[in-house]
Amino acid sequence: MWSKYPLITLCLSVGLFLVCIPFAGAAIAGLAGCQLNEAGVHACQIMGSDWGPALYNLQGAIVLGALALWMAFLGTIGRGIAAIIRSGAR
Repeated sequence: MWSKYPLITLCLSVGLFLVCIPFAGAAIAGLAGCQLNEAGVHACQIMGSDWGPALYNLQGAIVLGALALWMAFLGTIGRGIAAIIRSGAR
């Protein structure tokens, strides 16, 4: 089934991957004992370096992931509508 719709499969794969990235950032911040939220950048010392800005920027990936999942959803709906229109035209 997935090989018939490569673009939708690609959007789903990329979208799910991008949605998982902020959770990985939150897990890293939690293990390091750092605060991570959308309000702003907080200092996060990991192995002597400040990783706060990098972890904060990872949260933007969820927006890109949601966009990719939305495109996959619209592609699926579009294919369904096209199939309904084609079946009614017969």
